[in-house]
Amino acid sequence: GCPRDFSPVCGSDMSTYPNECTLCMKIREDGHDIKIIRDEPC
Repeated sequence: GCPRDFSPVCGSDMSTYPNECTLCMKIREDGHDIKIIRDEPC
């Protein structure tokens, strides 16, 4: 799993993820190519 550190990122799907790792897991699960557009919540 991902570390539980909280450093939110905003994905190009306009969802906020707790950290970059969580976003990567989502990409792997869904097969969508989501980019980080901001290093802060959306």
